[in-house]
Amino acid sequence: MFEGLKARLEKILADHTVPGEPRQRAALLHSALIEARVALATMRDALAASERQLTSEQKQLEDAERRGRLAAQIPDPETVQVADQFATRHRARVGLLEKKVSVQREELALAEREVEQMTTELKSL
Repeated sequence: MFEGLKARLEKILADHTVPGEPRQRAALLHSALIEARVALATMRDALAASERQLTSEQKQLEDAERRGRLAAQIPDPETVQVADQFATRHRARVGLLEKKVSVQREELALAEREVEQMTTELKSL
């Protein structure tokens, strides 16, 4: 999501001779900064959605594990087996979502640093 914008920004920052004058460079950088801020908002929304999914999946895992324990107490092997299958699925999904959330947080932090650099660069023009 942020890659195209990042490539464009790197070109602007690397090329101190953007066509014409510093005003054009500042205008291009300003435009890129606006796009980056919109991208940041989108990334934050995606992270929040993933965190909600993770919370929901963790709840479902807890429920499946609890149902399995309850079924084991009454001995109901079929229900225990079904609960174990659901717990296994939810556990795998929780693991995946934890990784996803971690990567999204890292990507967001990187994007925030880049926006900060862009802001500093624009102020120096």
